[in-house]
Amino acid sequence: MRLRSIALCLAGAAVALPLDASEWAAARAEQPPRIDGRLDDPVWRDAPAAGSFVDFAPEPGRPPSQATEVRVVWDDRGLYFAFRCHDAQPGKIRGRLAQRDAAFDDDWAGVILDPTAEGRGGFELMVNPRGCLMDAFVAPGGGGDDVAVDVDFTAAARQDSAGWSAELAVPWASLNGRASRRMAAFALRQIRRTGERASWPAIESGRQDWLAGGAALAPDPEACGRRVELLPAVTLQRCDTRADRVAWRIGPAVARFSLTASAAPRRNLGVALALRPDFSHVEADAPQVTLNRRFPIFYPEKRPFFLEDRDLFDVAAEGDALAAVFHSRLIVAPAAAVRATGRVGAAHRLGLLWARDAPAGARASHFVWLRSRSYLGSASYLGISAGGRAGAAEHAALAGLDAELVLAPGVRVAAHAFGSRAGRETGHAFAVALDWSAARRALDLLYQEVAPGFRAVTGCLSRGDTRAGTIEAAGHFYPRLPACRRLTARLTAGAATDFAGTPTDRRARLTLRLEMIGPSALQVARTLATEWWSAHRFDAGGWQVAGESSPVSWLRLTASGARAATPIYTTPPAAGRSRTFALGVTLRPCAWLAASAEATRTTLHRVRPGASSSTAHARRVRLELQPDRRLRLRATLDDGDGEVRRQTDWLAELSLAPGTVLQLGWGNAYAEAPSGGGTGPMREVTRVAFLKAACGVRP
Repeated sequence: MRLRSIALCLAGAAVALPLDASEWAAARAEQPPRIDGRLDDPVWRDAPAAGSFVDFAPEPGRPPSQATEVRVVWDDRGLYFAFRCHDAQPGKIRGRLAQRDAAFDDDWAGVILDPTAEGRGGFELMVNPRGCLMDAFVAPGGGGDDVAVDVDFTAAARQDSAGWSAELAVPWASLNGRASRRMAAFALRQIRRTGERASWPAIESGRQDWLAGGAALAPDPEACGRRVELLPAVTLQRCDTRADRVAWRIGPAVARFSLTASAAPRRNLGVALALRPDFSHVEADAPQVTLNRRFPIFYPEKRPFFLEDRDLFDVAAEGDALAAVFHSRLIVAPAAAVRATGRVGAAHRLGLLWARDAPAGARASHFVWLRSRSYLGSASYLGISAGGRAGAAEHAALAGLDAELVLAPGVRVAAHAFGSRAGRETGHAFAVALDWSAARRALDLLYQEVAPGFRAVTGCLSRGDTRAGTIEAAGHFYPRLPACRRLTARLTAGAATDFAGTPTDRRARLTLRLEMIGPSALQVARTLATEWWSAHRFDAGGWQVAGESSPVSWLRLTASGARAATPIYTTPPAAGRSRTFALGVTLRPCAWLAASAEATRTTLHRVRPGASSSTAHARRVRLELQPDRRLRLRATLDDGDGEVRRQTDWLAELSLAPGTVLQLGWGNAYAEAPSGGGTGPMREVTRVAFLKAACGVRP
């Protein structure tokens, strides 16, 4: 099999003109290609191709089993990429119609485009064999992928007897003013049935600064990065506000006008303005089981206006933080908002986010967040942040420093230190993380502390009065067995105390994960843990098993179960045991239809004879129909106990062009912010039936 893979890879490279792995040979296109997935445009016949792809998963460094070629050209409007994905078994290519960012389980091809070639962040743009788009913002170090970001690009794909082909068009204006006359990029491909992901040039996933290894791309366009865009929208909606768990208060139908305007007048400057933005089309949050929860739940940001340029506003060392000092979802109902980002020289980025928050039934307040980053290399920076919230009830502010430093290949240090003031109350939050990683092993050390008086006035606070340390070690093994591609062993241990020195919890966990050929996986975890709660000591260990499988292309099954000892967080606390079972089923009988169902059930009972037990559950059923790339229908039904709200969410969307949509639906308008400066759970309080029309305008 290995010799056959090498032969196929070399055969694909032989038909392509060779390229140096450090440079893209991008030619200027006199006539841009037609984006239809067919590589028959004259411009592609003369463009050199890269074909020396290398796997970076599941086993880094191996040649892929199927050959891939990629070409690139440019003009004053943007960049154009062409992929020729060879496949010896074209009948097994996996590609389905799906909404944006919902085809990651398919075959796909795409690029990671770093607009500044500085290795500090890039846009990941992908397309599956049916022309469905996926995108994300990729940050080096511990930043991870932000799939909520939507880049304005177009793509098309086509299958044939030799595999499939794809074309991507990336306008300069879609890069938010970051594009420069020297860029860098990686070309990517996923083969879903084998679990392979390959790239050109090779991605060194064990390095914290891997993004700096992209191949150079120098298009030198004249109008690089300039953009002016208007997005007016009119929404007719009827608001239904839940007064309690049973009754609804029906409100009158109202018309809302909103406007979002953005511009990048210069290459290093971007400005956006939003007036009464309407977020009715944003999908409702997934239900959560809140039985016996010790800490609150905070939901991720989903609103497009606050997602753009979020990489600049985020703070280092918050991957597993007790306190997230910036969380834009605390802005509940912005009446107006301004976002400005810019670059001073080659090494300094500045950002400003301001919003007037005016939720229904509450007094308006002002939210502001200032951000500065000074880069010390491709993946290292020093940051300064300051922000606050001012309203009729209180004035509070927060400021501090953060940094990410790459000390050596695969070695990264991240830290932040912040102080807050709310009235006469002051406090601090501090965290430092050390990460070391290589292709087959990794080690992470993390220390965090949150003082009793710290207020996360611009973010989320899950625990206060805490000092906690965590160590995690992981190893990857590649046995090359018929049913096993990778075995991962992970050991985690941690302990925490309050500022008085009283232990609050201790834990140890060993996890084994077995990855099969294709989309199957199995995970077994044994937890050894001890917790302290209200000066009482409790056992908190147990077992967890989780697995997923796709026995046929149209069916995916997921299941998990856990049994553990746990404290019962009542007054006074008591020892208990919990059992949790979860099951998920996804059906895709054809390319344009998908149905999924998820169910979670948790049972908790006290450890004493005759004690009563309690049960909570959450259920979600989802149906998606997409008979055409421009028309999408979605229905979601949630049900559950405890804090889970019974709700129905559905949406019909017709997209005529980027930014021009017609939507009819019933969903959540916004979520109520937690009280007390971000120390409580967020709850959806307003539901709307809406008809929305938006039209993108580019003068």
